[in-house]
Amino acid sequence: MGSPLNTSVPTRLPGGRNATAEKLLVAASELMIERSSIEVSLSDIAQKSGVNAALVKYHFGNKDGLLLALLARDAATEMAQLEYLLAQKMAPTAKLKLHIAGIIRAYYQFPYMNRLIHYLLHESSADAADEVSKFFVAPLLDFHRRLLAEGIKSGEFREYYKTQYASR
Repeated sequence: MGSPLNTSVPTRLPGGRNATAEKLLVAASELMIERSSIEVSLSDIAQKSGVNAALVKYHFGNKDGLLLALLARDAATEMAQLEYLLAQKMAPTAKLKLHIAGIIRAYYQFPYMNRLIHYLLHESSADAADEVSKFFVAPLLDFHRRLLAEGIKSGEFREYYKTQYASR
């Protein structure tokens, strides 16, 4: 079945303690941007980073582990801002506009992000999909539910979405 995923993503460690893992992530990101594709080989990543390809397995378990770490790194800033945004004393519509601007900013900075998310959720292993669900999908869904509830409570949003789509 292949190597198990190393889901303890090294880039989550404070202070950037793991320079080799970071080099691999930077190289993967740069290659994906250059090629407008998430189809990059481990040997290409290793060559661009100046690191031995075997270190991917050491740091990430396998290529999917590296891709998970890349998504976690790239989405970290926007994901960390969700709670902060909800806590702000501003209208829910303003919060939604800021959230959408953050999504656009993230996709501009990391143009491969949407394809990477799709790959990890639908074309990779069940373990990879579960990991993406834990650190990305579930917190984002929770944020959206809470923001919608706040907007409904304030009268800015209508409860239309519940009745219109509840039967589907």
